[in-house]
This record gives sequence, C-alpha cells and structure tokens, in this order.
Amino acid sequence: MEKEEFITIAKEIKPLIEQLMKTLDQCGVESMSSLTMDTNGYFYFTLHDEKYHFVRTNQNRAAKVDFDIEI
Repeated sequence: MEKEEFITIAKEIKPLIEQLMKTLDQCGVESMSSLTMDTNGYFYFTLHDEKYHFVRTNQNRAAKVDFDIEI
C-alpha cells in the first residue's frame, strides 16, 4: 500500500472513529477498547475491562455478543 492510499483511508475513517469514541463516552466507558476487522466481514470488538465481546467471524454469520467464562 502506498502512503497516499493509507492517508485516504485515514481521512475516511476518522469521522467513524470519532463517532465510536463519542458513543463510548456517552455510555460511560472509561477503559480502552479494541476493534479488529477484515474485508471478509470479520470483526471483533472488546472493552478491555469487560468480559464481553462483539464478534462476527465472516459476512455469512450473524454478529453476536460473546463472553469469557472463568473457571
């Protein structure tokens, strides 16, 4: 990927990131969060201080809230 292509992507996603940050703030989230995704429909969103995750493994699967179980 060329630098110019990356800059274009950054400019496109900046408002989306700002909206996510606003939503997290409005919901009182104080911990860090992570969002990982690919172009095949996979995404994984988590709040670092929580046990819950929002995940979809591909575009043919439904998105779901998942959680960790401590044993």
